[in-house]
Amino acid sequence: MAQPQTQRDIAQTDVKEPSTVSSHSHSVELKHHEEFWFHDGNIVLITGDTGYRVYQGLLSSQSTVFQDMFSSSIARHDELYEGFPIVRLSDSPQDLAHFLRVLLPKSQRHLYRLQDGSPFSFDQIFAITRLAHKYGVEDLQKQALYILQEYHFTNDFDRFDDPSRFAVDHVVQVRNIQAIGVVNLARLTDTPTMLPIALYRCCGLGGKLLDGWRREDGEVEHLSTDDIKRCLDAREKLAQEAFTLIDHVFSLSRAEKCRSHYSCILKRYTILRRAVRSKSVGSWAVLDSWKDFIQTEVEKSKVSEEDPGLCPACAKELVKRDLEERRTLWNRLPDIFGIVVQGWATQDG
Repeated sequence: MAQPQTQRDIAQTDVKEPSTVSSHSHSVELKHHEEFWFHDGNIVLITGDTGYRVYQGLLSSQSTVFQDMFSSSIARHDELYEGFPIVRLSDSPQDLAHFLRVLLPKSQRHLYRLQDGSPFSFDQIFAITRLAHKYGVEDLQKQALYILQEYHFTNDFDRFDDPSRFAVDHVVQVRNIQAIGVVNLARLTDTPTMLPIALYRCCGLGGKLLDGWRREDGEVEHLSTDDIKRCLDAREKLAQEAFTLIDHVFSLSRAEKCRSHYSCILKRYTILRRAVRSKSVGSWAVLDSWKDFIQTEVEKSKVSEEDPGLCPACAKELVKRDLEERRTLWNRLPDIFGIVVQGWATQDG
């Protein structure tokens, strides 16, 4: 790696005023990034018309890709800004800023934030993951992917089905439209365990799936043609599975410890009819729990002290079946989407 150039005094410059970059052939106006323009920095990164004056050694020590780029730029001496080498990048200014906030933090020194820390946005996580992969910062890529896997795109059904995972303030929020970006990240980083749930959530987009997800920097992420086809085919399969699930969960077969079989059969038939008429029938969202619906219907079945409603054994049986049927569907998600995910559902035993 080339040695950093000797530091020199640089006049304080208003970060909003453009300066000029000189080369052997042309000059362009350059805006200083208000957050990443260090007056003792020794290399200038440029994206678009925005410049970032940073520390060559710090970035090179974390990324061999940066190290090679910087060495090449310094060796050529084809573009300089106030005597310092320039490296032009194709990343958007927003994405590069998100990335540098982690590599060159001024306060927060970890990607995975504490309970009292403000949450990352999905745009931040997406940019950090993509650029960490591009510039070969593997530990940062792993941290960013962990955040997505821990709270949203897990391969553990029990984790997925536990609503308490969203009870902490620092959890990154991911909208269904942003699942398009997650699919592309999974493909980019070869993280197939994220694909089943990411593709599953894309099934809820309808026609918006073809519009893509517009990133913070204005670029639009689209699924590949193959992944779009997977979602369209799977959406129909999931809707069919929803009917099967209802039939199995609300089956009129007797619970093992039911004490009032005839009465419970009538009440469960009523619950089955209401389930069939619910908006969840034929929906792609087959992994949504019926537990709240079941509990509400059990309460409705309580007519009087003489008719206490569905017996506890039958009520418990419905909740148990709901969990079992959804777990079975979860295990089959890779097959439904026509993908191979090695080790899927192994945590379920």
